[in-house]
Amino acid sequence: MLKSALEIAMERSGGKASSELTDDQKEKLSEIEKKFEAQIAEKEILFNGQIQTLMAAGAHEEASALQDHLITEKQELIEKRERKKKKIREGKD
Repeated sequence: MLKSALEIAMERSGGKASSELTDDQKEKLSEIEKKFEAQIAEKEILFNGQIQTLMAAGAHEEASALQDHLITEKQELIEKRERKKKKIREGKD
């Protein structure tokens, strides 16, 4: 018999559905989300100001490189956030 995705997920999580988070886990997840959203916003403000300055000066290649760097920085923060959230969901915080 084939198992559903839900059954496989339940087995991997030790039988706990993701909706069975404790209040403490929910609070920690919320704190992590807020912290990383603030960090991402800070990066965007910093980089976008610099990008606009470079674009106004006609330095389009440098602006493009900085835009790429911003994307990389944001992705790293998102990945770090998701790793931390996963640990909390798994009870490994």
